[in-house]
Amino acid sequence: MTKSSLPLTQPKRITNYGGQVLGPQFTPDGSSLVFSTSSLVDGPRVRLLNLKTLDEEVLLEDTLSKAISLTTDGQSFFFQQTHINQRFYSHNSILRYDFASNSSRRLEPAPAHKKEFLAPSGLMRGRDPDVSKDGKRIVFVQTPYGSNRLVLAWLESDGTTLNPKVI
Repeated sequence: MTKSSLPLTQPKRITNYGGQVLGPQFTPDGSSLVFSTSSLVDGPRVRLLNLKTLDEEVLLEDTLSKAISLTTDGQSFFFQQTHINQRFYSHNSILRYDFASNSSRRLEPAPAHKKEFLAPSGLMRGRDPDVSKDGKRIVFVQTPYGSNRLVLAWLESDGTTLNPKVI
């Protein structure tokens, strides 16, 4: 057996959830994690876990997000939320959560882009968001009519209005 010069780190479990745990992301200062859980007991939630104290806060109820993208200033994050349309179809939206107001708003294309980027349901059907380091752009996957496309969008100053283009 070969000996390593690297020290071994013993893993330590910091959560105890049944069901799914998805989309973990460090806050920019590294002090906490934002992640999504879903269990038969609690249902779907987005949570904030302080890594030092292990204190936890539920940020969003009834939301299971496979992808979470924090802004570099740590003031907000983008996430996807699934809506069931006509009791069968899953339609995704991308929302921005603001820590200061403890609220979220759906991202929408600017009026000039609504016809091209909204599905007949009125939703953008976007998922898997990732915000740029400068916070001015966001990239995501869109499924408007059953096929996937990659979209790059510039965020307006309100942080939720998009000027998108397919890439």
